[in-house]
Amino acid sequence: MILALGNGPELQGDITGLLPSGSVMAVKVTAATSKGEVLDENEWSQVKEATEMMFGLDESKKKVKELLIHFSFFFKCMRADRRGFMR
Repeated sequence: MILALGNGPELQGDITGLLPSGSVMAVKVTAATSKGEVLDENEWSQVKEATEMMFGLDESKKKVKELLIHFSFFFKCMRADRRGFMR
């Protein structure tokens, strides 16, 4: 959403579809009633870099979750197989 809004004193991008409609309205009202400031190039670069890191962390989280699901299934099968073997 940060990248969609851009770096300017007013909303520049379309955030519809990124947030629920109530949240979109809240962002628009807040933007209309506050004075924004343009970040200098260094600050904006840091914001973009942090946003990209956030996307990377989110992808990593999804991969870890997927691996845990697969390992969980694998260990359940191993445990069930071992119980049958012990009888």
